[in-house]
This record gives sequence, structure tokens and C-alpha cells, in this order.
Amino acid sequence: MKKVISGLTATALIVGILSPMVGHAEEKTIPLAKCEINIIKGKHTKQSPAYGSGICKDLVEGFYSDSAKVYRVSGMVETQVNKSGQKHIIGVPYDGYSEAELTIYLNKTETPKTETPKTETPKTETPKTETPKTETALKVLYKGKVNKTTTTVRDSNSTKGKSLGTLKKNATVEVVESKSGWYKIKHNKGYGWVVTKDVTKNSTVKVLYKGKTTSDLNVRSTNSTKGKKLGTLKKNTKVEVVQSKSGWYKIKYKKDYGWVSSKYVKKS
Repeated sequence: MKKVISGLTATALIVGILSPMVGHAEEKTIPLAKCEINIIKGKHTKQSPAYGSGICKDLVEGFYSDSAKVYRVSGMVETQVNKSGQKHIIGVPYDGYSEAELTIYLNKTETPKTETPKTETPKTETPKTETPKTETALKVLYKGKVNKTTTTVRDSNSTKGKSLGTLKKNATVEVVESKSGWYKIKHNKGYGWVVTKDVTKNSTVKVLYKGKTTSDLNVRSTNSTKGKKLGTLKKNTKVEVVQSKSGWYKIKYKKDYGWVSSKYVKKS
């Protein structure tokens, strides 16, 4: 996500699900989720970013730009981070929550715990014969393409790893893990590792949910009534929401994106 996925404060699910209210209906209290992201300089780059914790895992990622000398977060909140502990409220598209408080840490380290060694009486066990384990299928994080003439696929994230084969330029790969400058990808009937700089991540925007317009609606270039008008959507037009911000939805529009007022979009 170019990522896509500063502070999004709209309650995306509430606005999406409820039609404009008539009278003085009593509002329900919806819990505020909490999550965090820790960006470490020298470790997290644009190609190998840090991801949010818990409910925010697939919604935000962060990295340190060595060229610009700044920390950045993108996804459901797009912002430059100036200090550790910075907080943002973002919309979350999950049942039971409408918003989450995201805390952004910079170079946060954990104090190692010191435990008192336990003395145990050695046990004599009969050797067990184990059935070879089959590697569990891993979740695909994103897709990319090989950007050099050929790249070698290895059995570990090291140039000393055994070669499992090669991939040619523009070959599509499915990334399941990112570690120390390497991507773990699906390869043949298993997995292999390739250098991250040899793969260009596909630029895709995640659709949070779909909806319909409840009246004729202007599409603008920014989340403001002062934004340039890009066109108009008729009532009951289907839309795909990719971001929620300050009472506005960012939607797919033609071959690009535009902004519409969230008050006039009902979640499908």
C-alpha cells in the first residue's frame, strides 16, 4: 500500500452503517481499540517497513527515510512522525470497533528480563520418533515483481543459503515474510528467500468496504468542500471506500481516487 493504508478521526463503520438519523435517537457507545507501531531507524525501510500491532496490523506501516531523514507512517494515517509516543485516532473496519488509538514509537527498546535459573533433576526419556512436519501455509502479505534480469531464490535469508533456482525479470512473487533485507516468498510447492531490493512491491490500495450513495453526490480532489470538483455520482451509485478522514471517504473514482462526504454513503 502506497500506503495507504494524518490522523483519521472519522468513525467509518458507524457512518457507513447508519442512515441519516431522524429525531433524537440515543447514540450507542462503541469501544475504542488501542494499538501501536514501533519504527526503528536502520531496520525499518520503505521496502521492509514496521507494521501496526493487533487490530492495526493490516492498516498501517512505518519506516525511516534515510534520504529525507524523517520517520513516516502510511496507510489509514499518512503523517511524518516528529516524536516518539505520538498518537492518532484512525478508523478501523472491524465489527465491534469503529476507531482505534494508534501510538507511534520511535526506536523503542524493551528491557530484557532477568530470570533466576531453575535447577531440575535430569530426566531420562525414551527417544521419540517424530513424523516429518509439513510447513503450514503462510498468509500472503502482498505481491511484487522481480526488477532485475534474474534473482536467485535461496533456502535461507543469506547469500550463503542453498540456491533453489532463479526468477527472471517481471516474474510475479507472493511475499509471506520480510526479514533483514530479504523476502520469504512462495516458490514451487514450498518457500524460498530473495533479496528485497530485487523485488518491487505492487502498488495497491486495500478496499475497506463497499457502499451506495444516498443522494446525488459531488466527488472532489480533497476532503473539503473547497476541493476541486472531479464529477458527480448519481443516487444509489456503488462506491469502494479505501480511506476515511474527518467526515469524508476516499473512494475509487474512474482510474484514480476522489473524496465524497461520508454522510451520503451507506455501507452495503
